[in-house]
Amino acid sequence: MTSIQQYGLSSDRICDPHGLNIDHLECLICREILWKPVACQSCETPFCSVCIHQWLVGSPAQCPNRCKTYVQRKCPPILTKLLAELQIACFYESNGCNQVF
Repeated sequence: MTSIQQYGLSSDRICDPHGLNIDHLECLICREILWKPVACQSCETPFCSVCIHQWLVGSPAQCPNRCKTYVQRKCPPILTKLLAELQIACFYESNGCNQVF
């Protein structure tokens, strides 16, 4: 199954974060849980890939975290691992779906 999720995940959908401070997993732009994250090479700040690409349309080559320039890199592996371990409630939970991914 392929996800069509474009932007960050609402922190309300996170089930039992096991004492993890999910604030550290938020995108600086949309303030949601990171989705398909990338990072700034200079400051290593993570962003949702869609969020940073939209940001760069209005502010070409400028990092939202005020680095001199934005150069994209992969997120640090530890961040990717933490995101992969999150248990996320189905988008349709409000309609009665009890699936957790």
